[in-house]
This record gives sequence, structure tokens and C-alpha cells, in this order.
Amino acid sequence: MCDNRANYSFWKRLKLSYESWVDGGLTPLERAAGLWEIVYGQKNEDCSVPEVEKLEEQHSTDFAEGMRPPKDPARFKEATKLIAGLSSKKAIKNVLIKKVHQNNLELAIVRYMAYEELPAYYASILQCPNCIDRLTEGMLYKVCKIKPAEHISRQIKDLSVSLRGNADRLTAYDRVSFVQLFIHQTVDRHLGVGAAKLIPVVPMKNALSAVRLHLSILDVLNHGPDYVVQIDDSSNASSQLEYHKPRPSTAPLGKKSWRRWRVRHLRPLSYYFSRKNRSLLRALKGLDENIPSEQFVSEALNLYANA
Repeated sequence: MCDNRANYSFWKRLKLSYESWVDGGLTPLERAAGLWEIVYGQKNEDCSVPEVEKLEEQHSTDFAEGMRPPKDPARFKEATKLIAGLSSKKAIKNVLIKKVHQNNLELAIVRYMAYEELPAYYASILQCPNCIDRLTEGMLYKVCKIKPAEHISRQIKDLSVSLRGNADRLTAYDRVSFVQLFIHQTVDRHLGVGAAKLIPVVPMKNALSAVRLHLSILDVLNHGPDYVVQIDDSSNASSQLEYHKPRPSTAPLGKKSWRRWRVRHLRPLSYYFSRKNRSLLRALKGLDENIPSEQFVSEALNLYANA
């Protein structure tokens, strides 16, 4: 487990929330406000006060002229600070979209783990920078009984760094396939060709599922708004394509396969957000960038504040 008291406390609560979570009855995770940023120390820097006040004053006139006031003034003020100084409509839109992702991370983690039936103890490793390393080494050294070797661990570390950096902006699903391929190739190389087919299903499924969640979390925490939007859109598009044009199953001969089984793995983490926030994402993405700037900003702020 990572040596960080704040992280430990957070993930301990997450573990308890996961264990008690049932559909239709969300835990305090859903009600937590901004805890993730406090834990990770990644709060957005406040813009200068004059900039914020100028934007607030500019858009307060819209309400006086008949605009519906925000249900949550605090969220309106928060959104105003986030977009202060931005002139690009796309940048404004993407900053707010990333904020929605940040706000929903805790709930999404709990729902994802429940849906994937991930044991609660996986929560203790998800936030660690060496999560991929530990899970991959666990599969090779503990599950498959390959003798630990420095060159294998070094290869794993290089793979982990590359997948987390994601220079090619691949979806989490695509990146996890590299982990799976590495495990299969390493097992076949050390234990004989075909040995990878004998890897126990459950630990392999859990490890790959946890890696996918880990990468999805880091995509939001460690990257900018444009990246977050692109990965979310790419994952949604891949999931939809797989649903309408499913690829042939790769299940071994004689094993049961399900049509469209890849769809659930291709879905973005936003699939596990609350219904209200999934609707908010669609609304923000659908904002017309051809309308006048003041109208665009006003609509964006009100969408976020009134969600």
C-alpha cells in the first residue's frame, strides 16, 4: 500500500463504501464534495479575484434579464473560477467536462468495482503509481510461478510508464491489451508455448480489470481537459461500434462466449457516473460553439450550476 496517510484514509473509506454499496442506495461517497482533490492535492488554482469578479458581474446581468438563476450559486461560482481567463469556447467546454469527471470519480470507482466484481482489497493498490507493476508481477511471479527476474520487472516498469503517459492517446481498453499480451508472451516464453492458455481465469480477469480502472483514474487526474474529453469520446465511440458491429469472439474452442462481450470493457469510466452527471456531460459536449461568446459562456455556466 502506498505510504500516504491521507490516501490510506481515503481508500479505507472507499473500501468500506464498496462493501456496503448496493444499486439504488449510494454511500457517502456520492455525497462527498471535492474530497478527491483534497486527498491528491490537485485542486485547480484559483484565478485572480478581479478576473472572477469580472466574470461574475458580467453574467449576473443575464439573470436580471430573465435568465434562470442557478440552483447552486456555489457551483456557479466554482465554474466561473474554472473558466476565468479562457477565451476559446472549446477550452471552456472541456474544462467544465473534466471537472464533471473529477466530481464523479469516487462514485464511478465504487460502481465499477461492484459491476466488475472486483474484491475490495484491490482498492488499496489502485492509487499507487506502481499499480500496473505490482499487478503484473503478481500474475507472473505468484499466480504463474515464474521465477522473479530483474529483467522482467524492468520490462514491466517500462510498460507501465508508457501506458500511464499514453503519448498515443489510446483508450484504457487498448492499453490493457498490451498488459495482457505481455503476460501471455512472458508465460509462454518461460513455461512453454501454450502455457498462457492455462492461466487461471479469475485472477487474470481481476488484474486486467483493476489495471483498466487504474488507467481510467489517472487519465482524469494526470492529464488536461482536452485529453480527458478525447479519451472519453474515443471510448464511447469504440463501445458503440462494438455494440453495433461486434467482433468475433476470441474465446478458446469449447469455451462459452457472449456476443458483444467486449462492450462492457470498452465503456469509459463516465458510464459509471450518476445519471444526472451523464446527462450533464452530454449537454456540455452538445453546446453550440457557433453562438455568440457571451451566450455560450452563460449557457455553459448555467448547465454546470443547475445540474
